[in-house]
Amino acid sequence: MLSRTCHVVPALVLLASGFLGIGCNSGSSDNSKNAANAAATVAALPALPQEDAALLRPVLDQQGVLATREIHLDVQPPPEGPAQRSCTADDVETEYSVAVLHPVTFCTTQSPADGNLTTQGEVNGNLQKVHGPATHKLEISALSPAQLAAFGGTAPTAALSCHQSKGPWQGMLTSGQACSGTCIPQNTLTLTNTPNTITFHWEGTIDAHPSVFQFQGVPTPEGTVDWSRCENVKSKTAQKGK
Repeated sequence: MLSRTCHVVPALVLLASGFLGIGCNSGSSDNSKNAANAAATVAALPALPQEDAALLRPVLDQQGVLATREIHLDVQPPPEGPAQRSCTADDVETEYSVAVLHPVTFCTTQSPADGNLTTQGEVNGNLQKVHGPATHKLEISALSPAQLAAFGGTAPTAALSCHQSKGPWQGMLTSGQACSGTCIPQNTLTLTNTPNTITFHWEGTIDAHPSVFQFQGVPTPEGTVDWSRCENVKSKTAQKGK
């Protein structure tokens, strides 16, 4: 009887180890399947257009994340000489809150199988969080050296998952008209809830903005600052009084 028991115990041990082995192999198999599914999901996504990929820059304090960054400050130098006669009688600046439709993209090493892609960035001192489903892929071979810097010393080996959205994004628009140099209103729009800085500047009316973005609805005035009356207006008034 003792000899039979001695033979049974090793058999039970082998049986148990077999079950354990199956469990370990099963977990490894699941991980491989998940990785394969994630790779297949990314591969099926359309490629991010080159013009959109060219605008991607590393997001501050977010390693492994690229996001749209645009700064369009096409400011013309004011002409020399006194203010034009058609200039406003006041040096005025008005701020508006706006909703803006403009394509903004962020790309990450996150797997789209995890759900929405997520990133955050600091714009004008405000920490903003952006998330959404994967809409495009970006191959590593398409990245510039400046874009690869977002990943530190370890470049990713698989295509990035990207989310692109036209918003609407929140923005702050400043429109001002000065006394001297030029009478043309100067407008600066900054989007305030995007991962990276996006700013546009243009001259003329608010509606004469660049065609790359659109306002959703009408800009809402938030306040006006009247800095001073123009000196040329004062001098004309003084001359009339003589």
